[in-house]
Amino acid sequence: MPNLYFENKKLKKMINYSDQGTAIIAGTAIKWKKGMGNANGFGHVTKGAKRPFEEDSFFGWFNEA
Repeated sequence: MPNLYFENKKLKKMINYSDQGTAIIAGTAIKWKKGMGNANGFGHVTKGAKRPFEEDSFFGWFNEA
């Protein structure tokens, strides 16, 4: 069954540790389908002086380094 939201077949998050104990983190860049890249309100437009909409997304975890 095709994924309706992004093109990737798999998403990966790799965490490796150097000999010095430093974490080296890499994740899959998500290839969103048109109109599907604003997961959990990211990019939400606000009116007036409201606080920006902030909610962590499961998908945002793949872009963190």
